[in-house]
Amino acid sequence: MVQDVLGHADPVPHVGHEGREVRVHLQLGEEPEGYPNRVNSSEERDLFPRQREESTPTLVLTHLATGLARSGALDIPFSEGLDAGIISDRRRACAGGILPRKVILDVDTGVDDAAAIMLALKSPELEVLGITTVAGNVDVEKATRNTLYVLEVLGRSDVPVAPGAPKPITPGGWSIGERIHGAGGLGGVEVPEPAVKPSPTHAVDFIREVVRSEGPGSVTLITTAPMTNVALALLIEPDLAERLRAIISMGGAFCTSRLGTGNSAPRGEFNVWFDPLAAKIVYNSGAEVYA
Repeated sequence: MVQDVLGHADPVPHVGHEGREVRVHLQLGEEPEGYPNRVNSSEERDLFPRQREESTPTLVLTHLATGLARSGALDIPFSEGLDAGIISDRRRACAGGILPRKVILDVDTGVDDAAAIMLALKSPELEVLGITTVAGNVDVEKATRNTLYVLEVLGRSDVPVAPGAPKPITPGGWSIGERIHGAGGLGGVEVPEPAVKPSPTHAVDFIREVVRSEGPGSVTLITTAPMTNVALALLIEPDLAERLRAIISMGGAFCTSRLGTGNSAPRGEFNVWFDPLAAKIVYNSGAEVYA
């Protein structure tokens, strides 16, 4: 079991693969060289004025995405749920010699990840084994609630959702920006209490258990969030890097500003900027990583 190790000053022992104890050092408070404080300075905020205001298109996008799901996009009646249509599409894909790729989605569900979840669950090329949540666009509790809500809308509450890290492992200040995704993360949409509860398994343990159970080279981890969960899983169980088929990370941004190439700082894409130490661990893990 992974405890809530974030915030402990001392090295925290974990029992890793085959009972091997791994000590994960999460020394918060001391800034490692090369990792700047991630609370944007007033100068950086001036470079990116869009972060200072509520983004009105997010509300429109949220209603559009929800409307597509409810109307049964791609000829799937919502009244029947998307599940039957997805299975049907998978059967057609398999009949044509295409086996769906097994994936875990690691998300911090704001508007963008809500759309990503919808697309992934509709895709005949993907079999979503589960979804893990992490702090990023919103805190981990809201990310979990938003994810469960999206699954409920899609009629896919069978997909397990495992909550994960509540804060980055990179020391120093950090902030959650509802300026981009609106109050609650879904453009101000009021999300009701989900009927289905999240998995009691921590996201880090969920990732490790699913990858082990599916066998080497079977699971692709798609992370559209800060990579805290992924980094912790790799620190506890380094062999995970070889067992994963690939890690696909939404960690790049370019041509987003006339003054820089990032979307959260002049040279920082949000998911990497939010937890750069986690990103470094993932990129240096030896796993096949696409970013």
